[in-house]
Amino acid sequence: MINWYPGHIAKSKINIKKQLPFIDLVIEMVDARLPYTSHFEELDNLIKNKIKIMLLNKSDLADEKKIAYWLNFYKQKGIPSLSFSINDNNSINNLKACIKKQSDSVIEKLKQKGILRNAIRTIIVGIPNIGKSSLINKLVRKKVVSVANKPGLTRQTQWIRISKEIELMDTPGLFFPEIKNDEQKELQFILIGSLPLERCDLWSTALNTIQLLKGLYPDFICRELGESGSLELWGEKKNFKIKGNIVDKQRTAKTFIQYLQNGKFGRFGFE
Repeated sequence: MINWYPGHIAKSKINIKKQLPFIDLVIEMVDARLPYTSHFEELDNLIKNKIKIMLLNKSDLADEKKIAYWLNFYKQKGIPSLSFSINDNNSINNLKACIKKQSDSVIEKLKQKGILRNAIRTIIVGIPNIGKSSLINKLVRKKVVSVANKPGLTRQTQWIRISKEIELMDTPGLFFPEIKNDEQKELQFILIGSLPLERCDLWSTALNTIQLLKGLYPDFICRELGESGSLELWGEKKNFKIKGNIVDKQRTAKTFIQYLQNGKFGRFGFE
C-alpha cells in the first residue's frame, strides 16, 4: 500500500472549511473514468446546502456509456453535472453557461438579503491531479497557476478573478488520509494519476491492472495481451528488451500503465 498524504493536502480540508462561509458555488471535479470513487465523500458534509456543480473531467479518455450513466445519476439527485474535457472549447462554454445559470439565482437571493454583489464566489475542489489548475488557466486564458501531470502540485489556496462575474478559489487537492486496506481503490487512483506511479511496484501494479480490466474490458485484454493476458508477451511485442534478449519488466509495466492513463489504448472506465 502507498503511504502518500502530504501535509499541505491535510491542511486543505481545514482551509476549505474556513472559506466556505464566503463561497456561493462549489465546483467539484471528478475523473470521468472514476466518477464515484474520485468523489470526495466528506465534501458533502462540508458544503451542506451550497449549490454544487459536478464536472466529470477527462471525458475524452472515458467510456462514453459510463459517462452517460453517471450524468443521469447526478441528474436524478438534482445536481447539475457536465461531461468535461479541458481540450474542448464546447466544454468550457458549457461550464461558463452552467455557472451563469446557477449564479443568477444565488445573486438574486443575496439581493433579497440586502447584499449587493455582482460577482459570484466559486471554489473548485477535487482530489490531486484531477485537472483543477488546467481548468483555471483555461478559464482565465493565461497561465495563472502551475500545471504538471503529477499529484500534489497546488500547495495553497488562492483567489483568482475569472471575469467581472466570477471569482474563483483554487485549492490543493483533497485526499483520503488512508485508503483502508483497499488495494483496488489504490490501483484505481494510480490509473487516473492521483497517486504517484513512482511510489508503487510497477510490475505488480500492471498485473493487478490486467486483472481489473479482465472483468471490465475482457475484449481489450484479449486483443492487446492475447488469450493468456500475458504482460511479458506485450513487452516482447513492443521490443522492450534488456541485455540477454530478456523482456524489460519495468519498462513494460510502466509503459502499459501510462498508455492506459494517457488514452493511447482508447477510452475506459475503471469502476
